[in-house]
Amino acid sequence: MRRVAVIAPLLSVLLVATACGSEDSDELSSDERKAAQSLAAEFQGPGPSASRRDNGVCLGKELVRRAGVDLLVSSGMLTEDLEVNQDLPETVPDEIATAYADAYVACQDLRAELADVADFYPDLTDAQVDDYIACMDDVDDDLLRAAVIAQVTGEGEEAATAAWTEATKSCTDLLGAPGGDLPTP
Repeated sequence: MRRVAVIAPLLSVLLVATACGSEDSDELSSDERKAAQSLAAEFQGPGPSASRRDNGVCLGKELVRRAGVDLLVSSGMLTEDLEVNQDLPETVPDEIATAYADAYVACQDLRAELADVADFYPDLTDAQVDDYIACMDDVDDDLLRAAVIAQVTGEGEEAATAAWTEATKSCTDLLGAPGGDLPTP
C-alpha cells in the first residue's frame, strides 16, 4: 500500500474534507479511542490547520467505527499497541478501503476546506462558496467513494478519478481560477 494513499487520498483532486459531526468520543471504548487518536494524528499530518485537525479526528473516529479495531490490527494498519503501523502492508484490504472511503465521505466539510485554501482564491465571494457547496451537494457521493477506494487500493484509479473530476468540474469552475500564491511542489 502506498502510505500517501491512505493518509491523504486525492488531496490534489478533491476539495473536500474536515469536521465530522458532533459524535462524542465517549461512545468509543478505550481501545477504540486510542486507535482513533493514533489514526487522527497520522491523518492530520505535521502542523495541521484547524480544519485538518478536525478532519483527522473525524477520520480516525469514523474509520474505527466502520472497520473496527480488530480489523485495523489484523490488516496491519495498526499495531497491537493501536499505533499506526510504520511498515504498512502493500495491499489495503477491501474492507479497510471501503470503511476509509465511507469515513472520508462522512467527514467532508467543504466550507472548512475552502476556508483553508482561501489564500489561493482571494476574490472568492460568499455567494460563490454557497454556489459551490450547493453544486457539490448534488454530486453523487458514490463517485467520491469510488475515487477514494481506487486511490487507496490503486485499482481503477484513473477511471474513478476521471469520473469524479468530470462530475465536479462545473462545481469547481464556480470558484474560478486560483489567483493567490500557490504552493510550490
